[in-house]
Amino acid sequence: MKIKHIFSLAVLAVMTAACSSEDITQQQAASQSGQTLPFKATISNSAGTRGLTAPSTENPDITATWVVDEQIALIHGATIDVVKVESVEDATSATPGVATLSGDITNYVENEKVYLVYVGCQSGAMDDFKTALVQTFDAEKSADATITAITEDMIKASFKILYQDGTLTTINNGLDYRLATSTLTKTNGWVTLSDSPKLNSQFAIWKLTLKNASGAALAATQLDVIGVEAVASVKIDASTAAADPEVVYVMLPAGTADYRFDATVGTEVGTYTVTHNGVSLTAGKFYQSTLTMTKTVNLARLEAAYEAQDGDILTGTLDATQKYKLSIADNATITLMDVTIVGADDFDCQWAGINCVGSATIILKGTNSVKGCFYGYPGIHVPENKTLTIKGTDSDKLTAIGYDDGAGIGSGNFAGFPISCGNIVINGGDITATGGNNSAGIGCGGKSDCGDITINGGIVTATGKGNAAGIGSGDKSSTCGKIIISGGTVTAEGGFSSAGIGSGPSSECGDITISGGTITSAKGGLRAAGIGSGSGLSSNSICGDITISGGIITSAKGGDGGAGIGSGFGDSKCGKINISGGTIISTTGGSEAAGIGSGLSSSSICNGITISGGTITSAKGGDMAAGIGSCKEGICGKITITTEIIQVVATKGNDALNSIGIGTDGGTCGEIQFGSVQVFDGTSWSPSTMVAGNYGGLNLTISTTDTWTLTPVP
Repeated sequence: MKIKHIFSLAVLAVMTAACSSEDITQQQAASQSGQTLPFKATISNSAGTRGLTAPSTENPDITATWVVDEQIALIHGATIDVVKVESVEDATSATPGVATLSGDITNYVENEKVYLVYVGCQSGAMDDFKTALVQTFDAEKSADATITAITEDMIKASFKILYQDGTLTTINNGLDYRLATSTLTKTNGWVTLSDSPKLNSQFAIWKLTLKNASGAALAATQLDVIGVEAVASVKIDASTAAADPEVVYVMLPAGTADYRFDATVGTEVGTYTVTHNGVSLTAGKFYQSTLTMTKTVNLARLEAAYEAQDGDILTGTLDATQKYKLSIADNATITLMDVTIVGADDFDCQWAGINCVGSATIILKGTNSVKGCFYGYPGIHVPENKTLTIKGTDSDKLTAIGYDDGAGIGSGNFAGFPISCGNIVINGGDITATGGNNSAGIGCGGKSDCGDITINGGIVTATGKGNAAGIGSGDKSSTCGKIIISGGTVTAEGGFSSAGIGSGPSSECGDITISGGTITSAKGGLRAAGIGSGSGLSSNSICGDITISGGIITSAKGGDGGAGIGSGFGDSKCGKINISGGTIISTTGGSEAAGIGSGLSSSSICNGITISGGTITSAKGGDMAAGIGSCKEGICGKITITTEIIQVVATKGNDALNSIGIGTDGGTCGEIQFGSVQVFDGTSWSPSTMVAGNYGGLNLTISTTDTWTLTPVP
C-alpha cells in the first residue's frame, strides 16, 4: 500500500514503488480448533494518485492506494493468517481504489472478530511484525493464563518503525502501518468479511524544520527521537539533506506524548535538543513545526577552543589540563548548567574563565563556578561598550572568582596592560563574586575600568580583595561607571581602603542609585565608606551622587575613618547624598567618621545631604563624628531635612558636638535646615541652642543618649 496526500487544488505526481509479492507462511500464535477455508473479500480505500506529498493545511489527511500483491495480516483469536491484494479497481470503475483480498483462513470460527493489519512493504516487515506479535502474546499469556486471544493493544505494541531517513520517499515506500476491524463470515464455501472495512493509518507524519536559536538552518545528519519506543534514530539521507538541509520528515505514533528530539549536526561538539511537552498527534494526519533547537555542550569533551553560540547550553567541567579558551559569541544568549571552569593557571592561557566577544546574556541553571585562567584575568569578562546580562532564579548559583588583578565579574590587568570591561547587569540568580588581589568582586580589576553595574534582582554577594570595592572600582586609577540597585538582595564588602559599594582607594565610580531591593550589608574596608568612596591615599578617591529612593539598607558600615554612607578618609569625595524614600535601618561611621556624610580628614568631602522622604532608623557617627554631617576635620555641605520624611534618627559619637551637623572642632558643614526653619547658617554653632521642639513642621526630640529624632508634626 502506498501512502498518499491529496491536495484539493493540485494533482500530485505518481510514485510507483511496489511491494514484494513473496508468499508468507501462515503462522499460528496458539492452537485453535477450526477449518482451513479459502478467503476472498474487498477492502475500501480512497481513490487518488499514488504517493505521498508534503503537508497541506487544506487537506492534512494521509490517504493511500492499494498495490497488487501487497500483504495483509488477518488476526482472529490467537491465529495470524496472511492474505494478498489480488486486484485493485482502477480510476474508471465505479469503485476506484477498492482492493480484492485473497488467501486462506485457518482455524475459522463463524462471526469471529478479525483485525486487518498492514505493516508496510519493506523487506521482512511482515515476518518481523508476526514475530513481535507472537512474543507479545506469549508474554501476556505467561503473565495471565486466562488470555486466549490477541488484542488490539498487543497488535499496536508490535508496530515498529525499523528505519527512517527523514524523507517522504522512504515513508511512502515502507512505513505505512494500518489497522481495521471486521467480522469473519462464510458465503458459498468462502470466508469473507461482514463489511468492506477501511484500514486507517496508526501513525502521524511530522514535517520538522530544524533551526538553531539564532534561526539558522541545522543540517542534521541524525535525529534521535527520545522516549518513543517505536522510533529511535532517524538517519538523514545525504542527498535530501543537501537539497533541503533543515527539513526532516518523521513518522511517529499517534497519541499524546512528551517528544524530545536530539539532532546531530556534522562533527560538531554537543547535541541540539528540543522538547515538546504533551504534544497530541492524531493517526493519519500530517503536522509541521519549526523546531528551535538548543545545543548542549559538555565542556569536559572539548578538544579545542570553543565559542558558544546563541541558545547553547554549557555543562560539565573545563579542567586545568584542557587549556581551551571558552567564549560567548556577540549577542548570544547561553545557559550555564552545572558548569565548573577551574582556571588553567598557565602562561599560555591568558584569558578569563568566560570571555564575551560582545554583548551577551548568561542564564544560570544549577550550580556553576567560573575562575579566571591566569594572572590579571577576571572570572567573567565583557568588552568595553558591551553589556553582560546574568539571569536565573534564587536557586541557580554562580561563583565567579578573579585571578590576581582580575575581578570576579568585570575587568582585569595583565602585567600593567588594562583589560577593561563594559556594562554588567544582574537580573537574577544566586551570585557570589570575589575579586583577585586588588580587584572588585563585581567591577574593576586592578588599575582597569568597567562600565555601569546594575542589579535588578537575585542574591548577590560581592567581595573585593586588596585595594578594591566589593561592587565598584579597584586599585589606584581605576574607574567604574554608575552603580544602580533596584532589586534583589545584596551583600558587599570592600577590601583594604575600599568601599563596600563604590570606589576603591584613589579610584573612581559614578553615581550610586538605590531604588529597591535589600542591602543586607555594605561594609567598607579600613578608611573607606560602606556606601560611597574609598580612601584617598595618594590621590582622590571619588564617587558620584548617592541617591536612595527605595529599598531597604539593613546595614551600611564604614571602616575607621570612613562614613557609613558618604566619603572615606583622606582625599576622598562623594557627591550629593539624596534620600527620598526607602528604609535605612542602620548606617554607622567608622572611628571619627559620620554615619551619613564625610569621613576623617580636612580633604574628605561630602557635597551636601538632602533627606526628603523615607525612614532612617539609625544613623550613628563614630568618635568625634555626627550621626548625619561631618566628623573631626571632615567637610559636609548643606543639610536639608524636609517634612515629607517618615522618621530620621541620628546619634552622635563619643566626644562629638552634634548628632546632626558638625561633628567636632575642625569639622565643617554648610547650612542646616529642618522643615522651613534654618537652624544653622553655616558660620557658627552653639550646641546648647538646640532644644527639642517644632522646627518648621518637624518635631525634634533629644534623648539623653545624644540621639536626635525628627518626625513630621501631626
